[in-house]
Amino acid sequence: MILSASEDIAPVSEVKARFAEMLDRSRESHRPTIVTQNGRATGILMAIEDWEAQQRKVQLLKLLAEGEESLRTSRPIPLSAVKKRLANRHAP
Repeated sequence: MILSASEDIAPVSEVKARFAEMLDRSRESHRPTIVTQNGRATGILMAIEDWEAQQRKVQLLKLLAEGEESLRTSRPIPLSAVKKRLANRHAP
């Protein structure tokens, strides 16, 4: 995903004035809006579905990093334990 400065960065005053419209755009485009205040990035407006997908990816990357560390330290995690942890993290 490549951000566009003209479309994906907005001052907080514009976000306040056009919040629903900007949230709809984010849902449709799957691109976040970087919110600025006093010329500095201070937050991100993004659709919850995209945030949740991002969080799932972060959790998977953490599991991979834990697995790599366990292999480096010769403390392998049994496959059954990995499956259980994955199931618990993705339970509805």
